[in-house]
Amino acid sequence: MGLVPRDGPTNETLRSDCASIQFRAILAQNLHG
Repeated sequence: MGLVPRDGPTNETLRSDCASIQFRAILAQNLHG
């Protein structure tokens, strides 16, 4: 897990953050063939 904000993220925030990280990783893999 990454750093947690002081007020604490909601499950939805964590999920969307994880999804965006995975999405970027997949995009990078596709770009690099």
